[in-house]
Amino acid sequence: MQLYSKIKGVGSYVPSHVVSNYMLEETLDTSHEWIVARTGIEERRISSDTESSSFMAIEAAKKAIAAADIKAQDIDMVIVGTTTSTYVMPSTACEVAAGLGISGATAFDVAAACSGFIYAVSIADKFIRTSEAKCVLAIGVDRYSRLCNPADRNTSILFGDGAGASIIRLSDTPGIEYTELGSDGGKSDILTAKNQERLPFIKENDNSYLQMQGQDVFKSAVSKFNELIDSVQNKKGIHIEDIDMLIPHQANIRIINSVAKRYKLPDAKVFLNVQKYGNTSAASVALALDEAMQSGHIKEGSRVLMLAFGGGLTWGSILATF
Repeated sequence: MQLYSKIKGVGSYVPSHVVSNYMLEETLDTSHEWIVARTGIEERRISSDTESSSFMAIEAAKKAIAAADIKAQDIDMVIVGTTTSTYVMPSTACEVAAGLGISGATAFDVAAACSGFIYAVSIADKFIRTSEAKCVLAIGVDRYSRLCNPADRNTSILFGDGAGASIIRLSDTPGIEYTELGSDGGKSDILTAKNQERLPFIKENDNSYLQMQGQDVFKSAVSKFNELIDSVQNKKGIHIEDIDMLIPHQANIRIINSVAKRYKLPDAKVFLNVQKYGNTSAASVALALDEAMQSGHIKEGSRVLMLAFGGGLTWGSILATF
């Protein structure tokens, strides 16, 4: 008997504190116009000292559980994509499980940077398809505002904080149709954060902050997104025109526009919220997915392609019918 997995509920959380481009003008040699022209970002959400990764993940998970119409105790696995855990141990996944009152479930973190949510959902799909789980909570959460040098306009303008969660369940009908993951550690230096402490960490020098070679990241992200789309077309025998919605990692509008132009995708088929939240790393795709569903851009039966690219380097895609 063929086993399938399906995304049954999605939820998200963003901090209430908004930092606009105009606010950044007060402390950085930058302008609203410069940031928008190069990134598409107009504002981002910044977490407070009490809004840890686990706190945000729990809040997003509660909404996903409600959307899926299940109880927390139905969950038998928790996977959290994050690189901003509060502790070395316990993992953020264990903190989330405890916060939701889940006992006995498998729980672990996945460190795949901006690809974290895609990794988590893909892993959930595999556990369900092999009868090792029936109901998985997959989360993407990060606080990259804490990793950025506030004096570095090349990184501090880009990142915001947030969390997104989904419930992946055993299904009689196909939901998640295809996933692909990959990495290239040999190129890790183009996007890295080499601090050796968990949050909050002591930054002994500028090298402890997140370091990014912007042009190299841009070229690698565009190239990898193109490869991922070509791969799903070839392996699934579909055309990108068959997709109802593309949800790419919300890192930079120029990356997204470059991919959309190559495949002649209309604006109505490419979901964007980078202007409101900036790059939320592992939360990015999950936040966009939740917002697309809440706004009616994704309906029952919609076929959605999700793409991510991040530090590591890591990348991944998910093709799913809702």
